[in-house]
Amino acid sequence: MERLIYGSREDQMRDQLETQRKIEQEEMAKMGGVSPMGDMGGVAGGMMPQQEQGMYDLLENERQTGEDVLFARRQNRALEGLTRSESGDELDRLLAGQEARLRQIQAPRQLTPYEIMGIIGG
Repeated sequence: MERLIYGSREDQMRDQLETQRKIEQEEMAKMGGVSPMGDMGGVAGGMMPQQEQGMYDLLENERQTGEDVLFARRQNRALEGLTRSESGDELDRLLAGQEARLRQIQAPRQLTPYEIMGIIGG
């Protein structure tokens, strides 16, 4: 008869644990801003809402941000140095010089009279 009214022992234990969980959530809501539905007041990750930061904390955060920016700038300069090497620039200059020399060789020009006499005279 008891089983028909209240369900099996396992069901009773589950109901008891569910009730206990709800009571704990309501107590946490009273103490820390958690809604009775358990959604932490819209704060992601189940964290408690942040309290207002003091001036020292704000200055410390600003200093840390400045250090992070400085580190990022140094890292960017180092990466730029790796991608834009001096040997690559030198290679570009050599190739440009070779290309100009080849164009000069291939460009049509007029023969001098001495070259014409040399070709005809043999």
